[in-house]
Amino acid sequence: MKHFYLTILTFLLISNSSFAQESSRPSVESEQLTYHLLFGISYEGAVGRLNTLRVSGPLDAGFLIESTTINGYTHTESGYYLRIGVTGEFRHYYNLDKRLSKGKRVDKNSGNFIAPVVTIMGPALAHSDNVEVANFATAVGGVWGIQRNYGKRFNFQLSIGPGVGFADGEISFVPMGGLSLGFRLGK
Repeated sequence: MKHFYLTILTFLLISNSSFAQESSRPSVESEQLTYHLLFGISYEGAVGRLNTLRVSGPLDAGFLIESTTINGYTHTESGYYLRIGVTGEFRHYYNLDKRLSKGKRVDKNSGNFIAPVVTIMGPALAHSDNVEVANFATAVGGVWGIQRNYGKRFNFQLSIGPGVGFADGEISFVPMGGLSLGFRLGK
């Protein structure tokens, strides 16, 4: 009977130390809502210790560069667009443990991430007259990014990566990503 109690006691001590170690490891926030200046809101919810699903919208802004080659001469036009759009990302924050060990901030998902990204865009609300903007477009790709939080509410995000765009029956290479300044809402 002593061996039974000793085995139970050993098991409890080992499991408690395992839980204590796990609870001291950083993890992503269960959820956060952010207002992004000029472009809308995003909701980011945890789907694991280091993974989140992030959805943002309802506006998408960007720059277009169109090149046309006629008789060996290339003419390039650039412009902007503002359109209705929704973006979804599955983020994996890969450096939270390292940031915490260096004494850096990891709360509110302050860290570096990689993510597959899908963007669905509707008709343009505004665009420059010198470029053509498709009524509907989709882009799929992957990004590397950083998210940092300053003070209690200020949020900064930067991401970039390659993607493939689908518009008007054409497929093209498109850069993915963005820059965002915003404020966290809620708690």
